[in-house]
Amino acid sequence: AIIDELTQVFVRHHFLERLEEEVKRSVRFKLPLAVLMLDIDHFKRYNDDFGHLVGDATLKEVADLLKKNLRRVDLVGRYGGEEFVVAMPETKLANAMEVAERIRSNIARHDFQVYNDKTKVTVSQGLEVFEVDETKEPAQTDTKAIVADLIQRIDEAMYKAKEEGRNRVCIYKDMKKTS
Repeated sequence: AIIDELTQVFVRHHFLERLEEEVKRSVRFKLPLAVLMLDIDHFKRYNDDFGHLVGDATLKEVADLLKKNLRRVDLVGRYGGEEFVVAMPETKLANAMEVAERIRSNIARHDFQVYNDKTKVTVSQGLEVFEVDETKEPAQTDTKAIVADLIQRIDEAMYKAKEEGRNRVCIYKDMKKTS
């Protein structure tokens, strides 16, 4: 299966395969690649308060909102329970930040209407842009290592967003400047 049954986005394994292909393309054509990880804030408590059926419906709606705020060429995957990952080919940091902020804002404003419950959720996001190292030959590029590094970086940035109060976007590069 390459599609998550509940959310209708790529499953983690397939997303990572596709991300590797996008990294190869980025290296070959020297194009930027933005990668984003987002997590629904306080989702365990949300599930406890409203039940798993409401939680599942909310996950599905978050995935739909993600897709509505992205281009057809962008990739969306469910990374874990309430975590999603996004890859935006040929996207520089300023544009990626704009998209991430639009996603954050649209989700925060959205009324999740499930059965008789009207709820709100927010998301914390980590963002990184892969820029091609002009000095390396494409044949020398370890795409698996790049993907692993990108995932680790966006995960760190996402947790920084949670530490800073949630419902925000943190850029990995900005974290490195402050530490």
